[in-house]
Amino acid sequence: MKKSIIIVTFILTFIVSTLAQANPIQNEAVQIAAGYYHSLAIKEDGSVWAWGRNNYGQLGDGTTTNKSSPVQV
Repeated sequence: MKKSIIIVTFILTFIVSTLAQANPIQNEAVQIAAGYYHSLAIKEDGSVWAWGRNNYGQLGDGTTTNKSSPVQV
């Protein structure tokens, strides 16, 4: 059981680390808001980033394409 917990912890740490490296808003978001299936963040420089479902253009990037990673809007 203890080995399983260590392995799961290692895997989760690796996943979080990998996602943090690919995330353009890591350590810079000063405000975050969430909608039903989408999220928004304001960075320190004032730029706005959005990700999630975008069926009705709710991300504000001029498309209706879902985004799994933050995009600047």
